[in-house]
Amino acid sequence: MPITISQIRDKLVTVLNPIYGEDEAGQMVRMLFEHFCGMTGASRVLKKNDLLPQAQYEQLMDAMQKLSVHIPIQYILGHAWFYNLSFEVNPSVLIPRPETEELADLIVTRFSRSNVNDDSRLLDIGTGSGCLAVSLKKALPTWQVSACDISEDALQVARRNAELAETQITFFQADILRWKHWTDTRPYHLIVSNPPYICEQEKTLMQANVLENEPKGALFVPDDDPLIFYRAIAEFAALRLVNDGNLYLEINEHFGSEMVNLLASFGFADIELLKDFRGKDRFVVAAKV
Repeated sequence: MPITISQIRDKLVTVLNPIYGEDEAGQMVRMLFEHFCGMTGASRVLKKNDLLPQAQYEQLMDAMQKLSVHIPIQYILGHAWFYNLSFEVNPSVLIPRPETEELADLIVTRFSRSNVNDDSRLLDIGTGSGCLAVSLKKALPTWQVSACDISEDALQVARRNAELAETQITFFQADILRWKHWTDTRPYHLIVSNPPYICEQEKTLMQANVLENEPKGALFVPDDDPLIFYRAIAEFAALRLVNDGNLYLEINEHFGSEMVNLLASFGFADIELLKDFRGKDRFVVAAKV
């Protein structure tokens, strides 16, 4: 049966509002129409009485069904925005978060003003979609950027994102918990990481769309060893950073002081515990001396 743009919009709102709330549902509807129909909000209003092509109707209905069972809209659309760049995302990788954009901006703000050499080397540990590595390479084009992840599926996504952004990045598969077995022995000027840091016991506080769809291996750590990845990263960085090299980490808000103590125990100096835009302890920055 033919259906107008206004009618399908009303149907989407009716289904999604009770699940996501009026504001978030409205934003989702706008994103769906823009992605599948090429319509902005203004053009949708102007054409509200036009009939929607059958193919677009089916795409919108399929997206609505997926959203109704909490599949993230970024996975439905196949991309997410991060630091003014569009990144391919799928269930093999985490959806980039605003906090991680802040981490990228901390680095760009500091080092775009610094007198750094063209051969400065940066390593992103646990790159996922490659959002950090690609964004940093785009903003600091003279740096040599490498990125690793334990997941080959994630690395395939990251490589495609690097190609889409026209950036040259060296990707390799590796487990930071087994870094002593790595064959690569290059020193780095900066190491950045957003590793898994959510404790298992925090699952009850998380949204269903995250728990049911995003890769658990990139999210969770054991309750009895929440700093397992940071310990490995700190040990690795203490050996592989050049003197005066820097370490930038995104962390669990509940372990700020523990992270400061951990890095101090590995000999790092100038340790800073920084808050995110929500006022939560979210980043630790340190230097090797």
